[in-house]
Amino acid sequence: MAPKYSPRRRAIYKKGENINRVEVYERDNWKCQICGFMIDSSLRFPNPLAATLDHIVPLALGGTHTYENVGTAHAFCNFQKGCNSG
Repeated sequence: MAPKYSPRRRAIYKKGENINRVEVYERDNWKCQICGFMIDSSLRFPNPLAATLDHIVPLALGGTHTYENVGTAHAFCNFQKGCNSG
């Protein structure tokens, strides 16, 4: 089931690039850009060690949904970053 995003987030995604997650994970060599540890490519969300896309500059702070502004992150690291940003 696809996640449900707010109208604001959907508009930001629509203005951004159509990002292929696996391309980003491979670009980053399956390494978490937050903690620096490797990510097991066989894990899937909701496993906290699964790969996710992290917006380097958060969308809420004016970041874009572009290859330049996304990186690979463990789900746990990405969630923790979000919790600590405000």
